[in-house]
Amino acid sequence: MFIRSTVNSSRIILATVLLLCLVFTLAAGQRNRFSRSWKFYLGDANGAQATTFNDGSWETVHLPHTIKEELNYRTSNIYMGVCWYRKHFTLPAELEGKIIYIEFGAAMQKAEVWINGTSVTTHLGGYTPFVIDISDKVTIDGENVIAVRLDNNPSTAFPPGKTEPDFLYFGGLYRDVYLHIMGGLHISHPLLADIPAGGGVFVTYPSATSGNVQVKTHVINETGAAQSCKVTTVIIDANGQTVATNTTTAVNINAGGANAFTQQITVSSPKLWSPDAPNLYTLHSEVFGSGDAPLDTMSTTIGIRSIAFSKSGGLQINGKRYKLQGCNRHMSYPYIGNAVPQSGQVRDARIMKEFGYDFVRMSHYYQPEEFVTACDRFGVASMACIPGWQYFNEEQIFRDASVKVLREMIRLYRNHPSVIVYEAMHNESYPTVAFLEAAQAAAHEEYPGNQMFTCGEDDRNVLDIYMSSAQHSVRDYNGSKACIISEYGDWEHGCIWSDGAPISGCEHRIERSDGEAVMLKVANNRANDLSMNRGVSWYAADGVWTIFDYQTWSLGPYTGSGDMDIFRIPKYSAFMYQSQRNPGLSYSGLSSGPMVYIASQWTNSSATTVTVYSNCEQVRLSLNGTAVATASPKIGTNLDHPPFSFTVPAFQSGNLKAEGLIGGNVAAQHTVFTPGSAAAISLTIDTAGQQFIADGSDIAIVYASIVDDNKQVIYSATSPVTFAVTGPAKLVGTNPAPAVAGIATILLRADMSSGQISVNASGPANGSASVTSHPEVESIVGISSPIRGKVNSLPTSAAFGFRHTGNMLTITGPSFANDNVTFTLYDARGRSVGTWNLLSAFTTVHLNTLAGGIYIGQITTASRQMLQKEIVRVY
Repeated sequence: MFIRSTVNSSRIILATVLLLCLVFTLAAGQRNRFSRSWKFYLGDANGAQATTFNDGSWETVHLPHTIKEELNYRTSNIYMGVCWYRKHFTLPAELEGKIIYIEFGAAMQKAEVWINGTSVTTHLGGYTPFVIDISDKVTIDGENVIAVRLDNNPSTAFPPGKTEPDFLYFGGLYRDVYLHIMGGLHISHPLLADIPAGGGVFVTYPSATSGNVQVKTHVINETGAAQSCKVTTVIIDANGQTVATNTTTAVNINAGGANAFTQQITVSSPKLWSPDAPNLYTLHSEVFGSGDAPLDTMSTTIGIRSIAFSKSGGLQINGKRYKLQGCNRHMSYPYIGNAVPQSGQVRDARIMKEFGYDFVRMSHYYQPEEFVTACDRFGVASMACIPGWQYFNEEQIFRDASVKVLREMIRLYRNHPSVIVYEAMHNESYPTVAFLEAAQAAAHEEYPGNQMFTCGEDDRNVLDIYMSSAQHSVRDYNGSKACIISEYGDWEHGCIWSDGAPISGCEHRIERSDGEAVMLKVANNRANDLSMNRGVSWYAADGVWTIFDYQTWSLGPYTGSGDMDIFRIPKYSAFMYQSQRNPGLSYSGLSSGPMVYIASQWTNSSATTVTVYSNCEQVRLSLNGTAVATASPKIGTNLDHPPFSFTVPAFQSGNLKAEGLIGGNVAAQHTVFTPGSAAAISLTIDTAGQQFIADGSDIAIVYASIVDDNKQVIYSATSPVTFAVTGPAKLVGTNPAPAVAGIATILLRADMSSGQISVNASGPANGSASVTSHPEVESIVGISSPIRGKVNSLPTSAAFGFRHTGNMLTITGPSFANDNVTFTLYDARGRSVGTWNLLSAFTTVHLNTLAGGIYIGQITTASRQMLQKEIVRVY
């Protein structure tokens, strides 16, 4: 992920963005979120591309947006057809002469785009981003209109191509849209530059262990005259310390020309990236002309690492062999389909790491960069996949479109350390050798050297790594190449075809409401499956099918193959995987380290043979305070941490307590109670550890657990729960919602205004919870890269000035005492760390209590109008 900025270098770095009274705010050198206040129409609208078209009756929506919220998330009967989006916007006069790109994160799935009535592109394919240079299409200091016509029907002209694959084509502008504002001398965008192994910033590591970093920066001159240009690259560690810097010699770039600058930089004693230690750096690029001030800047998050695959050595990262336990992910959520905001992408990556999945296959399509960035951050290695499922079209138009998607995917993922392999053929599609050879050549042209690997179910030995599934007997692979187990734990246990007809059963497609015996059977089978995987000598990585339940056209419409349901609530098998994580590894802000889990609801129908999952050395089980036994894990398995088994003489109502022991000491514990009568609803609002952003599209998940006096979930409860919300948010989903295995769920969407939000639940009992939504800090909040650089001069129209002395920041400006103007600092995760009232022309902010890092400052009126935004760096 990259973020453009215009900032000032010093101990505390400030950049001012004056918020003008326009539809949105822009500043030169920035990637500006452009997702608010689009007009939307479901259906076709004749002439809607025209600037004069009247869209006043259309719905106002905010991106990410799904074209139709399906309140039945157990259906495959989704809207398929045409819809329109339009947005009116005004560009400030300060942007005269600037280069302006618009970037669509994705548009499902044929997108026709007009700017001010002029057609600018038709993009085919619903998963990859696309970028348009609109510099000469927009009006400065006047109204502009962008119109987008979408059709989410499948097409044989581009992948995935199939009419009804194993996922749904949820429609809409379901990812964010951005405007890039740049001066004439600037770093290119890799998609627009369209240069193999070029465009933008491309970072590789000739010798990772020695800290050798190679940076290729592609700079375009669109000023109309020849320019002297040089590039400065600074590498900053996680503590905000500069660890390496390099400046190129100046190169003369002709008008309309470009130059690729290559720099060799060494980071002393580098902290390498791996799933065990996901160390990240920020690489900050500055483009200079003949003056001392940078004309363009860009920040790129990187991880220094080396990877290698072989048949004998499996997967090696930084010279160490890894056996990565993983999963497959479909990215959809209930009700909103694929229109999942950044918080949802972070939630899924966080869940994977916390439950022991160190690898994810992004099946079966390009997934958003926000998800991959979160995988970088949490240490989840990943496989990127071109779109496709059991379909290949030999026509040249489809082949070319597929290779194009592969090229674009590599360009966009290439700097992400978590992406270690690319699936270069459509899943289970068996294309021609000619296509495989074209895909292989294109992939290695895009990423030269030995640090990019392709894979696929390719029995022609064209791709770098052979990949196949358990139902296709992958464990018997005896070829010469490295091998990855793409799928297991599902199809080989049922749902296989015989004479063209599906066999009924699908025993591994179960739900939490099916009960503990069924969930335990699946969990134990998956433990056996994982053990078989780890028993093959070439084991490198695998992916259970799947981590989350999902909607599908194929053997659906609701596929319960997940280790968690579609609301991300775990089944027993998820805890089996969690028990495989290393108890000696601890990650800040994540559930990690030792764990223990009793796979029983302990009712009078529960089995008295009790299974416990734990990564501890021993487990001690007690019933109502009386010891049952202390056990060691099962033997005869290849698992790092096999399950524990206990025999309880007879059922007694009460509690089972498991204590995980390491070195004889209690390292973790878990207690289950025999459920009683409903006493309360325990309400939780899950914001994925992120700030809940008041942008009209952020989503939290609300869980209403029906519990007894011991706070134990009553798994047999199916009563409907009615949700109500007060404050700036809306509920999304079925309401009342039936409890499934004791838990009712609904989504919460933030409004455009921030403030206190209360959610109440009523049913067999009552419950409540609250959350605060915060103003949006565009482009910075969350898991984005830190920013460092230099600034030209502050805008002359800025109302406030800033000066630092030692550990004090002085804000100067007009007195707004009667308006209650405040200055609030937010940390990089969007959490407020302090608020100061600006009661006079001089206000002092003390920074000595703040940890080093990036902070975002906002000057806001009592009516929540944001006047200015600041980027503050404290070392």
